[in-house]
Amino acid sequence: MGRFDPLPTDPYRDQPRVHGALCAACREVTRLGTKFCSNCSAFRDDAERGHTIRYATSRWMRFAARIVDSVIVVVLSIVVFFILESAGVVEFDAADAESIAASDLNLSVLVGTAIWFLWFAIVAPRGQTPGKQIVRTKVITAEGQDVSTQRIWLREGLFQGFPLLSSLFAEPIMTPPEAVTQLLAIATLFVLLDAVAIFFSSDRQTIHDRVFGTLVVNVRPVRQPSAELRAL
Repeated sequence: MGRFDPLPTDPYRDQPRVHGALCAACREVTRLGTKFCSNCSAFRDDAERGHTIRYATSRWMRFAARIVDSVIVVVLSIVVFFILESAGVVEFDAADAESIAASDLNLSVLVGTAIWFLWFAIVAPRGQTPGKQIVRTKVITAEGQDVSTQRIWLREGLFQGFPLLSSLFAEPIMTPPEAVTQLLAIATLFVLLDAVAIFFSSDRQTIHDRVFGTLVVNVRPVRQPSAELRAL
């Protein structure tokens, strides 16, 4: 027997090497350096500490929440438009859709977006937007803590503010300077790149998630026993 050969009773002699970390929730090998298990999507810090486990929101569910937020603004804008029309503030001829003035539509979008922000102000302390509240997801910090109201306003308010800016800068409400128009075009491009970035992140983070240090999890967690109890 050579000097460095394993002993016949060596317990590690025939065990396969594990390339990664062992998830405390599903006991499967997951990638190193990730916040969520690559197998069961559990937030690894919760599992390792024996806390109630939160699970990562799927990429498509995150996309759905963003769509729901946009749909809410559209629906609110339509409702506001017909309320204004019934009050005589705007004019609408059902037989001639082209008769609708752009300024009337812009005003409706402006009011609809403002209502969205009022709803957002109510659910923001929970780390949610109206869309996230409907699909039952929420934002947390990368360390697993509840996100602050200030951070969620910066994170979500900037993105949802684009329809509001578009309404403000629409004729005849306000004519934007050329620099502002170019800035809005660049911001729109960033939003598209931001949405695509989530498909290249193991933790399902967008660019703005990385900027603000946030993650998105499902609201309904699944309680799991701690790693110590599972080892018994």
